[in-house]
Amino acid sequence: METMSADYEVSGEGLREAIKNGDVSAAKKLLNQGVDANYLDKRGSSLLHLAAVFNRTEIAFALMESGASLYCKNSQGETPLDCAPATLQFKMKKKMEEGGQ
Repeated sequence: METMSADYEVSGEGLREAIKNGDVSAAKKLLNQGVDANYLDKRGSSLLHLAAVFNRTEIAFALMESGASLYCKNSQGETPLDCAPATLQFKMKKKMEEGGQ
């Protein structure tokens, strides 16, 4: 379910908010504006961790296409794949095999 695109700060924190809100178009726009796909928040989680936790498949794929690391670990030592629900894990692994990473 895609929500209306709001105005987000062109930063890692802005992209983090778009992910939390499930705002796919804003997330893609921020990535296109140069926001770092490997940004880490104050807790040491990457944007891909956040997309995985919130089960945001389309945003996770956009992050992967923008170079987000599937192997970076958060403060609990988990990769984004570790944080993803099983169905998203499967989709992310399949995308990796198809050349997404």
